[in-house]
Formats: sequence, structure tokens, C-alpha cells
Amino acid sequence: MKQADVTARLYMDIGTNETSGPITPEDYLYTKAQLVETVARTGIAFRYEVEPGAVHNEIAWRRRLPNALAFLYELT
Repeated sequence: MKQADVTARLYMDIGTNETSGPITPEDYLYTKAQLVETVARTGIAFRYEVEPGAVHNEIAWRRRLPNALAFLYELT
């Protein structure tokens, strides 16, 4: 089987007012900082956007989806 010629790309985002059960916005932002540091060492093309004031719901995700798709499909 031939390996595909694919460049790994990873996109993640977060709103500064996200909560999910016991997880607080501060937890999300701390985890984001750790993740960015870890992924940066891999050489993977990576974008992690923070949207001020955004919460954890479909409306917020819809706003950010165009940027995610553009990055993943290398349109930016």
C-alpha cells in the first residue's frame, strides 16, 4: 500500500467564556497553552484561535468554521 502524500494540519479554537460541566474557561485556556507548546514541537501546521467572549455552542462554532476550513484546506 502506498502512503498518501499528505501534510498534517491541525486547527482548534476556543472562546474565552467556554464552560462544559466542571471545566472552566481558565481550564480551557490552560489546556490550550499546553497543547500549543506540545504541537509546536512536532512541526505540524497548527492554528489555535481564541475568540474573546465566545461560549461553547453551535452559534460560536459556526462563526469560526470558515477560518477552520480555510486553514485546513490551505486557502489561507
